Amino acid sequence: MTPTSALTRLLPALLLCALPGVVQAPPAIPPQSALRQAQQGQQQAAIVYAGSDRAFHNPERGFYQQVDCSSGPLDAGRLRQYRRERHQSLVMCAFILGDALEQAIPPATLLLFQRQMDAVRQAGMKVVLRFAYNYSDNAQDARPDLLAEHLDQLRPYLERNSDVIAVVQAGFIGSWGEWANSRHYGSGTLSEENWRDRKRVFDKLLEVVPANRSVQLRTPDFKHRLAGAGALTMEDAFQRTASARTGHHNDCFLASENDWGTYRRLSPAGPDYLAADTAYVPMGGETCHYNPPRSDCPTALREMARFHWSYLNGAFHEEVLNAWRLQGCDSDIERRLGYRIGLRHGIFDRTATPGGRLRLLLTLQNDGWAAPFNPRAVDLILRSREDGAVHRFPLDAEPRLWLPGRAIVLRQAVALPPSLPPGDYELLLHLPDPAPSLRDRSDYAIRLANDGLWEAGTGYHRLNAGVTVSASAGMAPE
Repeated sequence: MTPTSALTRLLPALLLCALPGVVQAPPAIPPQSALRQAQQGQQQAAIVYAGSDRAFHNPERGFYQQVDCSSGPLDAGRLRQYRRERHQSLVMCAFILGDALEQAIPPATLLLFQRQMDAVRQAGMKVVLRFAYNYSDNAQDARPDLLAEHLDQLRPYLERNSDVIAVVQAGFIGSWGEWANSRHYGSGTLSEENWRDRKRVFDKLLEVVPANRSVQLRTPDFKHRLAGAGALTMEDAFQRTASARTGHHNDCFLASENDWGTYRRLSPAGPDYLAADTAYVPMGGETCHYNPPRSDCPTALREMARFHWSYLNGAFHEEVLNAWRLQGCDSDIERRLGYRIGLRHGIFDRTATPGGRLRLLLTLQNDGWAAPFNPRAVDLILRSREDGAVHRFPLDAEPRLWLPGRAIVLRQAVALPPSLPPGDYELLLHLPDPAPSLRDRSDYAIRLANDGLWEAGTGYHRLNAGVTVSASAGMAPE
């Protein structure tokens, strides 16, 4: 069977099973018509793409590197080494505000924070960010009025550095900033006053964290109580509501039957709630205790898939991670944390006219455990074969809906400007970070799980197809 005939057999089924919200485009290409044209090999080109099993760096996912973020300047060179050698794109930055327990955050501390973010940006990484007043089993934290002042001090720094912040963990309260035992916000059974104080901290945090970034809470119960009951649905996702902006982190994953208090018996925020909610918000954390057989590969793989894990501490807990290496699932976890999106098939017009439309159909597949959780652009690139000039066309696509197990089909009719110079163009796909400061950096672009397509210098993917643009180009019938 030829690649083109295999494509034509596969595409009808893929198109039929595509879910609402996953097919990203107006009905620009009638599927059967497109397939007939591709079979003829004249009006359109049909491509089958080879997948890849390799591990590689991708932004905002995978094992993270935890660093000492508040005692001295970060080394951008060392961070780049983590990215190159360990394929890591995330740094866990626990920034300790111990010098602000009874006063405003000192200017030197704020300057250090900015310096750390600059180093992370220089290294091509992002941070999982947590502020805390201690990073030990120590209940010290700041009183509510002072904590609110600290958040106001941090606001401009969070805005300035939102490009390299992947997600903000709620932090601030209690030991390690994990919201358990606390001097000012209660421990164990919480009073109504404790809940009101925690709610004020949470609401203030959502106010100062840029609206395009999520805040993570330590337990599902905290989100259920503070951000609103009920798991998110596709219709609710990606709004500016508290629930849509609140994710989860579990820092004792697999440590016991209830992950050392992460889940509470008879809570409405149980496993089914978490499985549904994490489809649309970030989920990550770390292991903290060796607890076989629960902490072994079968349960780890099953739960990371069910709860849409995007990131995990790559250095702790050592016994758990060593067990995964011995049992052989560590490489699978490395590849499948977060998203792992690959191209499968494509159909493209071979010819187009300036001011006309270029029609394309792409199918993709996500073999990871989650979709990208932050906004992400998807652009079609036309690059001149004559002079290398690049023309960029945003596609109508929402990668945050590209969940595992769903057909991902992009059908587009791209409007070409009348001023587009005639000539032969190479077609490429680019999934850049939407932040202007990072948009042209390949280390912040999503890399697809395909062999032979990725351009490391540009962050583009060659689609192995081209289009001839001319005033007299013959167009396929609508």
